[in-house]
Amino acid sequence: MMKSLRLSGLCLALAVVIILGIGGTVSNVSAADPVQIILNDANMTLTHTTIGDRDATYTDPTLQEDINLPLHYKLNDGEWNILWNVGTFPDPGTPILTTGPLGNNAGDILTIGAVGQGDSPLISGGVVTPDSSTQISVAWDPLHIEGTFQDSGDPYTIDFSNVITTLSVDGPGTISLSPLSPVSFNILLGRPTDNSVTANIISDQDVQFYIAYRDSSGDYTGEIGPFAVNADEPVEKVIGGGFPANSENFYHIRYKQAGTTEWNEGPEYSFHTQKARGSTFTFTIISDSHLGQYGGQTADEYALYTQTLQNVGDDHPDFHIDLGDTFAMDPSPLGTGMTEAEADAAYLIERPYLKSISHSVPIYLAIGNHENEEGWNFDDVFTAPDKSLAIVGLKARLKYFPNPIPDDFYTGNADALPAQFLAAYPGFPFGEAYHEDYYAWEWGDALFVVLDPYHYSMTWPSEGNAYGGEGQDGEVGGDRWDWTLGIEQYLWFKNVLETSDATYKFVFSHHVTGGSTVYGRGGIDAAPYFEWGGKNADGSWGWDTKRPASEGWDVPIHQLMVANGVNVYFHGHDHIYAREELDGIVYLECPKPDDAGYDWEPYGYGYNENLYPNAISILQNSGHIRVVVSPNNVKMDYVRSYLPGDGTNGVIADSVTIVKPCQGDFAPSDGDVDGLDLAWQIAHSELDLSVFAANFGRTTCS
Repeated sequence: MMKSLRLSGLCLALAVVIILGIGGTVSNVSAADPVQIILNDANMTLTHTTIGDRDATYTDPTLQEDINLPLHYKLNDGEWNILWNVGTFPDPGTPILTTGPLGNNAGDILTIGAVGQGDSPLISGGVVTPDSSTQISVAWDPLHIEGTFQDSGDPYTIDFSNVITTLSVDGPGTISLSPLSPVSFNILLGRPTDNSVTANIISDQDVQFYIAYRDSSGDYTGEIGPFAVNADEPVEKVIGGGFPANSENFYHIRYKQAGTTEWNEGPEYSFHTQKARGSTFTFTIISDSHLGQYGGQTADEYALYTQTLQNVGDDHPDFHIDLGDTFAMDPSPLGTGMTEAEADAAYLIERPYLKSISHSVPIYLAIGNHENEEGWNFDDVFTAPDKSLAIVGLKARLKYFPNPIPDDFYTGNADALPAQFLAAYPGFPFGEAYHEDYYAWEWGDALFVVLDPYHYSMTWPSEGNAYGGEGQDGEVGGDRWDWTLGIEQYLWFKNVLETSDATYKFVFSHHVTGGSTVYGRGGIDAAPYFEWGGKNADGSWGWDTKRPASEGWDVPIHQLMVANGVNVYFHGHDHIYAREELDGIVYLECPKPDDAGYDWEPYGYGYNENLYPNAISILQNSGHIRVVVSPNNVKMDYVRSYLPGDGTNGVIADSVTIVKPCQGDFAPSDGDVDGLDLAWQIAHSELDLSVFAANFGRTTCS
């Protein structure tokens, strides 16, 4: 149960100081340990127009049937009119208690005398009886002090003389008060590991802050800082480093505005360290928000994106994966460059929306084509101050979004950044100067691999077609074989798959290397071709000449995934939901999160271009993918998002369950070993009669 308390009224500054003391804060006040603040003969000069509304929140974790919430304020005798309002949040209700006259004139200096005989509170009581099955919110206005001070902005001197203010709660909950001199922090978590998480933090004020953290034991035992940062400039810090694996951990920011003395505590947030094998956990996926450009710029599209992220938050995922085409990195006009400020704005437009989940749900990014980090773009030159889209986009991505880097927990791209980037930004300060484009990690019983089909595609795969503004800045065109992971990423991918013994293996990228069209579109109908499947566009075999073994290439990507037990390939790019299966691998095309038209036109390219003729399920936008991984199966749901009046928000539009694979269970991977699996082995020249005979008829993997 959550109750919001607001201190309001024209004499707000006075109310705040009485409760908080001078420069102090009250937080986590429990019934067992009420707080007393004693102000000893203190004078303070305040201007009431400089302090905004101050909220307090009472949280009761037990949801008892009857919760008593008397807030006791022990004040000395004085000329006061105190109202305690109760009503349904956020509208205050009718005063239920009024004591004392208001005896001071506007502009008078108000003097509070010493505490009189007795200590009975002036206000006490108030009972809330919630339904134990629901959460309710009630607005409390415990110190609404009526009266009109002159509105000239002149300061008023308020004399405190041994005033004692006691704030206590009868109940198991806690009280926390919102800050004086408040600062808004935009926190985005990334790179969760088995003992830490990285936070990219942007404040809206010049500020000094600490990050305090704790594990589930309840005591804040760690703190890093102080950090002095300017408004709107990101700072990136690792939280923890010693947390236990497979645990929920907590943190908050303790801060003060530059030029002030009051230290305040921000809200408490939490995150999970790496789940242990055998654990059940949830992760979520979205793709192609295109926020700030076509498909993500109308009021309804912004509202629907907000709704989708709320749905994601309601799933309480351990982390969230964004499959790209997220940032508005298309210049105007197409074919031109961008300034650093324009690239920063393109990346920052997402932060106010992701903020609703990113303080507690780490974010992983896959690069999309509209991020414009293709290898052929890094050498583009434009008239200053414009730069290559790839260079300024990479800089903004590294600056505002902490993707994984190779370390003891993650494996990934350890190449030096492109020479053109290093020439433009020598000594670039963020991260460890990695690409942060492809990476892998394990969580619970699953392996996660994010691929990058862009940084090492050095020739524009145009085949004589113009698209996306490409070709207007001098690129030489090639064909779809030019979509590539590059040999280093390919060998890394092969090693990651072959050396992992995870029960489930998931692969993610914005689109395949190749595609049913030159733009890289399609799912299983694109899978047989080019680097992904080995065939030329005419169906002839091209792998051996286009990807020679002498350079280290082994088998095409799809065949590599089949041979190493990949369960699902998640991709975006085509702006629809489509579920397909090929050789035991689910190909899942993830929908847009913000298409408020909910129709094939104008954004449903995968449907409009007939790229998914063999789909098991093909559906319109919008929504997100929820994946629940458990020891015995993986359940994937397409969770629809609707604005009010448009449909049933949160409804499951499609669902598929993958059971734990058994040895010998190939096609489909359905938890049994039968004649279908024998046929698959024969067709793929992978027949092992001893394995088949030992497992034939098996129906469970336990």
